[in-house]
Amino acid sequence: MCLCFMSNSRDMTSMKTHFLAGLLCCLLTGTAVGANAHFQSGPGAVAVIELFTSEGCSSCPPADAWLNRLQKAPGLWQRFIPIAFHVDYWDALGWIDPFESAAFSARQRAYRTNGQLSAVYTPAIMFQGHEFRSWWRYTTPPDITLPPVGTLEVQVAGHRIAATFSPLTPSSRLRATAALLGFGLTTQVPDGENAGRTLHHDFVNLGQSTQTATPQHNQYHWQLSLPTPKVKTASRLGIVVWVSSENQETPIQATGGYLTPQ
Repeated sequence: MCLCFMSNSRDMTSMKTHFLAGLLCCLLTGTAVGANAHFQSGPGAVAVIELFTSEGCSSCPPADAWLNRLQKAPGLWQRFIPIAFHVDYWDALGWIDPFESAAFSARQRAYRTNGQLSAVYTPAIMFQGHEFRSWWRYTTPPDITLPPVGTLEVQVAGHRIAATFSPLTPSSRLRATAALLGFGLTTQVPDGENAGRTLHHDFVNLGQSTQTATPQHNQYHWQLSLPTPKVKTASRLGIVVWVSSENQETPIQATGGYLTPQ
């Protein structure tokens, strides 16, 4: 069955939305029509900004809004890539976040276990694996030049993702993770701490796939699948692929971009 966007058939000006809906159907059914994309980083590390958030947390909407504004910030995709990870540990307060995942909560706890995060809380923002408590002071991400680590190249064809990392210093085993990002997501929350509010989200991790590889001739190669999201109401889609050590969460290199019709 083809899973499509929700749309208003009365709105004759929404042809682009319907076209994007058709793209999502193609992506999820693997027909690959108009789903080809190519992304590549430079040798310098691209910073991954991770927001751990929840629709059940009344303190999270300001952080969500801050992350949403990064769509218009210079350097998006080339210098930094934001990702919103919706955790599940607020679900008991009366509202189950439609974007939540236990895997995202586990990722945040791993940062805490490794000493990179002071506590497990929301909203919490990580900047390239480091706790970023002063995010609210910035209108754009900190202008930090990260050291060169190697080039990550990603090719999307239908629901298949081929990723190649050429590191400056090869390691033993590295893990690649591909996440499908949703934009223009809106939720009217009836219960919990945000009851009665309409929440808006961008850069939402709608699902991810991962694979570990060993180097071959100083390169790493992965064959990943485009994740199938359980939520189908995004007005725009993007993808991000990041590389990390096998047993660490901190991204080493990342690349990605919007998925648009061809």
